[in-house]
Amino acid sequence: PKGAPQNPTPPPAAATAVTPEFLLANVPSDGASDPCTLKACMASVLFSISLSNGGACADELPFVRGPALLYGPPAGDSSGGGSGPVLAFGGNGILKALALLAERARCNDHGNVESAPVMSAAMDDWLEFERCRLRPAVAAASSGDSKALESALKVVE
Repeated sequence: PKGAPQNPTPPPAAATAVTPEFLLANVPSDGASDPCTLKACMASVLFSISLSNGGACADELPFVRGPALLYGPPAGDSSGGGSGPVLAFGGNGILKALALLAERARCNDHGNVESAPVMSAAMDDWLEFERCRLRPAVAAASSGDSKALESALKVVE
């Protein structure tokens, strides 16, 4: 047509969605027997969220001595420039974060989901009980004091 440019500019290429990875950082050398690492790995399997090796994140969280969950660029992404922000740290914190991520993904996939939430009050109560009562009782029992463990286990009954 008359007045139309002879060499029209092509439309810009559509941006491709990049799905970041979730990285497990600060895994101790005894990670296979570390309870925090085991909780994070079990939650990863349970909620079908892959975790990649995140190396160390001492610069971001110098006070954290155990595992930390990072949100980073996907493997092979040259624009990442290192790991992403820290989402959670410690076994229970990582477990809660992965549960909430799984719930968000489930809601995005299915709209308004009517089933029970992945991160429930009962789960939160159990994690608190394990951290505050059961874990110290198990430590005391390994030192020969079984009364604290018996008391903590009676709460579960």
